[in-house]
Amino acid sequence: MGFLSSVGQCVLVLLNIIFVLLSLVLVVVGVILKFFPGVLMQFLFEGAKGITHFQLPDGSSDLNTVPLLDELGLSVLIFGVVLFSVSFLACCGACYKIRFFLGLFCILVIILILSVATVGGLFFNRDSPLHTKIKNEFKQKVHDDYTGPQKKDVFSLLINILCYSLNCCGMAGPDDFDHTAPWTNYNIKSGGTYHIDVTPACCVHSYLKANDLSCARKQPGGGYDTNKTNTMGCYDKILDEVNNNKKFGIIGIVVIIVLLALEAVFSVALIRSINKGVSPV
Repeated sequence: MGFLSSVGQCVLVLLNIIFVLLSLVLVVVGVILKFFPGVLMQFLFEGAKGITHFQLPDGSSDLNTVPLLDELGLSVLIFGVVLFSVSFLACCGACYKIRFFLGLFCILVIILILSVATVGGLFFNRDSPLHTKIKNEFKQKVHDDYTGPQKKDVFSLLINILCYSLNCCGMAGPDDFDHTAPWTNYNIKSGGTYHIDVTPACCVHSYLKANDLSCARKQPGGGYDTNKTNTMGCYDKILDEVNNNKKFGIIGIVVIIVLLALEAVFSVALIRSINKGVSPV
């Protein structure tokens, strides 16, 4: 037991030093997303200039408020702080042989294992309630907050770039867009207006480059010509990519769960060693 507890002490300290460093990275990322989104968005839009002809914001001041990034940044920040606290708890418990810290760490690790397994299972099942909820929220946001292909607000620009670069339309499909919104009266360069039902970013690239905006409106029968218009939602398109690489994600989750389980085992071994008065070194 003394040898096992000694190995456990070393493993706990080394693994959790890595997790502490990772948590600090997550905290930094969370702070940038939450409080300084313009820094990230300016970098992304610089890269987007080569793949899209949509108008970009004139300066970083236009990027200070980015829908969804605020919530994402807060989530990443909270997760980073929690991970740091748990890892720091394990390091202190292992280094100074504090049973209370190690016991609390074991409980938190078990909760974390269950959480990772649950979220992983929901994420890799495309028909799960998790994806249904996220897709519906994004769909409603596109309907309510998209202001048109000629606008430079960040959310509209993100939707344009996403649809254009992934050959998709909206989040769940063309019906996400508000077909009665003012932007559907599209001002064309040659003068006048042309009614559209979706952003031209949903068009097949050849039609968009030819300035044939018939690809951005419904056909007489009420549907869309799939030869002209991409009708798959961007969320489903992203899920297809996730599904194609699902085995790598599953392997990653299994590795994380195994590492967490090992930490729990070594923590228990160290606690038993402390209880029996066996020196871990």
